[in-house]
Amino acid sequence: MRKLKMILASTTMFVSLSMQAYGQVIESKYFELDLSQWELVDSTRVLYTPTEFLSEADTYFENIVEYLGSSYINKPLKKIVIRIVPGGLGASGNFRNSIYIGVDLLNEGYSIIPHELTHALIYYDSIPSYGEGLACSIQDMFVIPEKQLWYQRGSIHGIVRVIWEHSFDLSRLQLVVDGYQDSMWSFFESQSLVQYLIDRFGIYLVLKYCDGAGYKTHYDVFGVAKEEIMSDWIEFVKKSEMEVEWMERWDSFNSYFSKANKKYYLAP
Repeated sequence: MRKLKMILASTTMFVSLSMQAYGQVIESKYFELDLSQWELVDSTRVLYTPTEFLSEADTYFENIVEYLGSSYINKPLKKIVIRIVPGGLGASGNFRNSIYIGVDLLNEGYSIIPHELTHALIYYDSIPSYGEGLACSIQDMFVIPEKQLWYQRGSIHGIVRVIWEHSFDLSRLQLVVDGYQDSMWSFFESQSLVQYLIDRFGIYLVLKYCDGAGYKTHYDVFGVAKEEIMSDWIEFVKKSEMEVEWMERWDSFNSYFSKANKKYYLAP
C-alpha cells in the first residue's frame, strides 16, 4: 500500500509542485539541486526531468516521515541538497545536509534516495548495524523493485538464508545484534535483523531502541533479552525460503562483493 501510494503520488505531484529556479539551482518542497550537476546524467537513458526527479524525492520524504513519525527523527531546518556526483554506489552517501547520488546509479535507473534520506533524518552512528539496517529496510519498503539495486531485489531474509548456506558465522551475527558490522555480508544481515524487529515489535519500538544508541538494552525496550532475540531471528531466517536468484548466481554475487572487501570473500 505504501509503495502504491508513493507511485501514484510521484506521477502527479510534480504537476502541481511549485519550483523556482535561482541561477543554476532549482528547489522543491524539501530539496534543492544544482542543475549543472544534472548535466552528468545521460539523457538518452534517464527519461525524467530534474523537476520530476525532485518531485519523486519529495514523495519519498513525505512517505518516510509519515511512516517513521516525528518522535525520533531529526527533521531538517532547511532544504536538503541533492548532489549528483561522478561514480556509482561507492560515491553515494550523505553528509550533514547533503545527499550524494552517484550518477551511474541514475543512469542505470536505480533510486537510493530513501536509503540516504533515512540516514539524514536519523543518526545512529554509534550502532551502525541498526542504522544501516533501518536505511536498507526503508529503501526496500518505498522503492519499487524496478528501481532497486540489482542485488537487493527479493526477500532480504531469503537472501541472508543463501549467504548462511555458504557462511554461517555466529561471531559475525553477534556483532550485528550488538550494533556493529565487520563484513559486506553484515549489511544484508543488518537489514534482515532490523526488518525482523520491525515486523515483530513495530517501528516505534525499533526507533526507541536505536535512539538509546546502545545504552538501552534489548530487554529494556522490547521486553526480550538480546540472546533470545538473536536466536529467534536466526531461527526465523533459517525457515525462510531461499532467494532463487541468489542461489543460482552465488558465484557472481560472491565475486562482486569480494571486490569491495577481499578480506571477506566467501568461497562457495
